[in-house]
Amino acid sequence: MLYKLVYYFLKIFFKICFGVRIFGDIEKFQQIYNNSAAKKIIVANHTSFLDGLLVGLFLSNSKNQQKPLFVVHTWVANAWYFKPILSLVDFLPIEPSNPMAMKTIIKSIENQNRPVVIFPEGRISNTGALMKMYDGPAFIAAKSKAQILPIFISGGVLSKYSRFNPQNEIVKSQKRWFPKITLTFLPPQQINLIENQNLQNATKIYSAREKRRIYSNQLLRIMQESQFLATMQQHQNMTLYEVLCETAELNGKNLPIIEDIKCNENPYSYKKFFQIISVLTSLVLKNIDDTDEKNSQNIGILLPNIAATLALILGLSAKNKTPAMLNYSAGLNAIIAACQSANLKFIVCSKAFVEQARLENKLSQLCQTLPYLKILYLEEIKNSLTLLDKLKALYFGFFPRDFVKNFCKNKNKNKNKNKNKNAAAILFTSGSEGTPKGVVLSHYAILANILQIKAVCDVNQNDKFINALPLFHAFGLTAGSLLPILTGVRQFIYPSPLHYRVIPEVAYDKDCSVIFGTGTFLSHYARFAHPYDFRKMRFVVSGAEKLNAEVANLWFEKFGIRVLEGYGATETAPVIAVNLPLAFKSNTVGKFLPNVEFKLEKIPGIEIGGRLFVRCPNLMNGYLKVNANGESRFEELAENAWYDSGDIADVDEFGFVKIIGRFKRFAKIAGEMVSLELSENLAIKASADFHHAVVAIADARRGEALVLFTTDKNLTRQKLTETAQKYGFAEIAIPRKIEIIETIPLLSTGKTDYVSLNQLARSN
Repeated sequence: MLYKLVYYFLKIFFKICFGVRIFGDIEKFQQIYNNSAAKKIIVANHTSFLDGLLVGLFLSNSKNQQKPLFVVHTWVANAWYFKPILSLVDFLPIEPSNPMAMKTIIKSIENQNRPVVIFPEGRISNTGALMKMYDGPAFIAAKSKAQILPIFISGGVLSKYSRFNPQNEIVKSQKRWFPKITLTFLPPQQINLIENQNLQNATKIYSAREKRRIYSNQLLRIMQESQFLATMQQHQNMTLYEVLCETAELNGKNLPIIEDIKCNENPYSYKKFFQIISVLTSLVLKNIDDTDEKNSQNIGILLPNIAATLALILGLSAKNKTPAMLNYSAGLNAIIAACQSANLKFIVCSKAFVEQARLENKLSQLCQTLPYLKILYLEEIKNSLTLLDKLKALYFGFFPRDFVKNFCKNKNKNKNKNKNKNAAAILFTSGSEGTPKGVVLSHYAILANILQIKAVCDVNQNDKFINALPLFHAFGLTAGSLLPILTGVRQFIYPSPLHYRVIPEVAYDKDCSVIFGTGTFLSHYARFAHPYDFRKMRFVVSGAEKLNAEVANLWFEKFGIRVLEGYGATETAPVIAVNLPLAFKSNTVGKFLPNVEFKLEKIPGIEIGGRLFVRCPNLMNGYLKVNANGESRFEELAENAWYDSGDIADVDEFGFVKIIGRFKRFAKIAGEMVSLELSENLAIKASADFHHAVVAIADARRGEALVLFTTDKNLTRQKLTETAQKYGFAEIAIPRKIEIIETIPLLSTGKTDYVSLNQLARSN
């Protein structure tokens, strides 16, 4: 009787004081939990000292026939201040270093058939993110063949009961005694067992240690997917702007969150950023013809990498307008195609930026080609801002949710039911292999990608991003800027990735700990940086192009930093897989993010791997293209469709993904498939200090022939042949023709411009 009184008192106390919310299918969870014939293990993340009590209180109910058995560390069981809580539950004290401990737990599951609660991390996280998984819990689940019932606990990180120690005083002041707590009960999972007797005809028999590692990886994957599913459920039908409001409330609206070169050493707080959003969005919407919704739905953005650009993107998408991010460094034809495919009638621009970037002629020709296009220069329309608009901006700084409240009541009531599936931004593919296509990304897709990254990466409020990647590129927009600002992490947004001498200095001056870039950009930063410039860096992530071993070695030798290679596509908002300290393997792009399904389609002539198809929540809505009449058409992607990455990939037994090359970047020479990337690697081996690119042209005798473009004037075919013999490259990978070129043409993202090189190769 006393136990029930204490139990109900504590449950009511936590519901009132901590506002405990329950997500997920609790009925299905309880159905399996109460099944006395089923073996089950409850696993949960561990972010605070409250976690065990929370699980004990809300896992049980009056209908439960079984009390869970909690596995606790011996030091917890012996600590006097934990004994009052432990007296309320059944617990099993274990010493993880004792090999007999695992057998004791397995016996409890198999003999008593009791649900066992385990925190697989073995400790309270001091980052707020998942930490390493010990092999023991996964081994127990595999050995007992028990079902795994995941619970994800969130909200305890910024509490007095966590071990996370924010360095920023404003974030530290947000730590509270009674934080809002949520528990999400996830669908049951099971460890996929490896039985050696079933592998007698296989190429490999796994040792006990390898099995443990595979099982541990599976459990980590289950926990990461649980975190992703839980956080997505907590943000159901939320737009990016609404998530921004929630993050500001959690971390404090006065938190300095973003700065750029215009800040004058005074970073913008969330409150100031909301005011910028209000002013810029009002300014733009006042100056567009909103009577024709179809022709005013998409608004072109031609602005530099500054905080105001990010604010305008979030503001327009909050008002159900879709910012179309134009690549100002692209050729005129590419920009014209982008405007036509997105059906743009308005482009927001800045005269100062146009003059500085020397875009006057390009914009003049654009307007001549598309005379219906109206350029909105911010300097010219700023006078339309009224005193009322300024007062509203001040108000929205304190009450940012009201910025969209009236809009939601009066417009598009049907759309608001699934508003996060609406378009948040239109980005354009790089065009490295053809005409750029418009990629329509929804709020849901972008937010899913951010939460996928958060589920595997422990970036937190103590970090600071430096983002020099352009916002018209998915890598720069989602990973570089939206990820930090929507998760309470500070950032410095820099206008150009091409300032190779300045960016390392900025990273040093601003104490930045996270930087994203292409392999080309990272190579240049390393060359010009002082060895101490990147002393604070925790994450250096390379994407958008293959990371050369020479660049990775340079960063390690000069700065002692391991570059983490990732992989993605604009169509997936963009990240698909990434290497991280928690799971790293060189010469791969890491593991797939949570809830990314994949399949490999075999290709004749290519023995290893296959064409990679993925299906994931961060997939685009579809493509915007131009038809033969120059009209825009939208190719919607079917629900649960597979996306063809166009890459040849291989996935090992531990889940690491290796990108072998682009399917389009294979040449068929004398009936044999040859990777152009392999030929480029050969040139790099022969001449590491120069830049190289390989393309294929038609050849009457052998089908296709390889042409090498290089900046090394002394590189000869003989030297390539000697290098191929030395490193074991096939002779067929040696280019037949070598073209000396001043510089290898690059796109603004740092990718090689193969379209230009193909044209040059055919003309020669």
